[in-house]
Amino acid sequence: MTPGDFEQVYAELRRIAAAKLARESPGHTLDATALVHEAWLKLAGASVGWHDRTHFLRVAATAMRRVLVDRRPPPRDRPRTLLYQIRSGQVNRTVAPVPRVVK
Repeated sequence: MTPGDFEQVYAELRRIAAAKLARESPGHTLDATALVHEAWLKLAGASVGWHDRTHFLRVAATAMRRVLVDRRPPPRDRPRTLLYQIRSGQVNRTVAPVPRVVK
């Protein structure tokens, strides 16, 4: 891999990261460069033999998606709690969120 090839792949990874970030809700602390670097850290430990450039870019895009999902804030419990209470017949006038169970 020549330095020119590396620059092209890095630019493509940044383009993919920018596209993924554009689809996320506002408030992310990552920019495209940071997302590429986070994905690279996930890929560095993987023992995957890349078939070609396209295969590498697809695996990197999946790693970026996982980084974004891992960093996404957890959903609020209130709507799920209310749905559970309605289905189980335990509807009260005052519905308090159930404490989250940390695994």
